[in-house]
Amino acid sequence: MTIAKIKLDGSVISTFKPRAVNVGDGDNMVQYPKGIFVGASQWTDAELNALGFARFYEQRVGPLQRSTGHTDTFEDGIVTRVHTLIDYVAPVVPDKTPADPDYDHVEERRRAYPSQEEIIVALWEASVEGRPEAQDALEIKRQAVKKRFPKA
Repeated sequence: MTIAKIKLDGSVISTFKPRAVNVGDGDNMVQYPKGIFVGASQWTDAELNALGFARFYEQRVGPLQRSTGHTDTFEDGIVTRVHTLIDYVAPVVPDKTPADPDYDHVEERRRAYPSQEEIIVALWEASVEGRPEAQDALEIKRQAVKKRFPKA
């Protein structure tokens, strides 16, 4: 389950996995336990909305698709995100290993692979936030790089 922090109009500020949250600031700050989102003490959608939160559901983007944007809909106290999708188009792969004697597939792959930062963010989103889209996209990119720069 994912929770959205929302504005009064229902637009999404951010999303997160259920956890204890602080609402307000200074002397008016109140800490609410994770249980308001899940479990036996789970609050109703109306109660969560009054604090600026909503349950959040997102359309899954498959590994053979790419999102070109999204639309959030706030209805009946719940936020639903729907993506505009296109089919994934793989990069052009050379027919054979380059004949150049200086060809080094390790170095070529290193330059083309996603950065460590991209990988860390994708792993975080998949494991902590339950959003595997970036991880799936990076794996597709990695496989395309391996095909583009095969072992000599």
